[in-house]
Amino acid sequence: MHKTVKEELRLWAQEYVPRFNKLAKEFDTCYYTQSPLSQIEDCIDTLILGINPKGDGKVSKDKTADEFLDGNECWSTRFKWKFFVETRWFLGYNHLESSDSVDNEKKTVWANLTPFVSNKGFSDLKPELVSVGVESTLRLIEILKPKRIILLTKDGFRELRGKNVPQSVKDRISSVRVMESPALEIGMILGVPTVCVPHPSGKWPVSNKFTSIFILLHNLSCRDANGKIRENIDEVRNIMREEIEALQTKVIL
Repeated sequence: MHKTVKEELRLWAQEYVPRFNKLAKEFDTCYYTQSPLSQIEDCIDTLILGINPKGDGKVSKDKTADEFLDGNECWSTRFKWKFFVETRWFLGYNHLESSDSVDNEKKTVWANLTPFVSNKGFSDLKPELVSVGVESTLRLIEILKPKRIILLTKDGFRELRGKNVPQSVKDRISSVRVMESPALEIGMILGVPTVCVPHPSGKWPVSNKFTSIFILLHNLSCRDANGKIRENIDEVRNIMREEIEALQTKVIL
């Protein structure tokens, strides 16, 4: 019998939460996801992936699958978070909550490549914590089947093709650099169009507005006029390049 997305998410959590609990004890740390996955009822519009939650790594009690699916206990305060507000700015929104799908917890999921906390992203995370996090996130993508993915880390594609990721999965992850500088990438993750930009806590590649332009341009280029996904990422890159070149040569100030 075909399982619903909600049922698949519960099975996913029941598989990974015991592993997360064990690793949290082993490495004296804690973990959590961001938006409440318990709200999801069907496939989603957008999956926004940061690196990992920021925190001091204080040990937390074992979580149940349901507790993990309920998301970050502080999620209701997200409009006060610099990361959250600036990411929404990337997507064309101000600091106020919108009725659009970006603020619909059933349509947009905010998560991370790994749920384990650190203050310096991947640089101060044990490889075991990165590996199981990436594994679980790739499985989450298969369940949620988002229409697009936004990676908020310049190393996103590299981490998703890490040494512990099965080759069969790596073969379904591709990426290309759109421009030589800034080094922004686009690609496909398990059949989902993906755009990769620096995390908002880092340095702007050009300006905070250029990142928005890049994300929008990818969204307009990764599908044809009928909404069909362009699976050839080189074609998508070329469309984006042509548009950027047109702006440089045809727009006169």
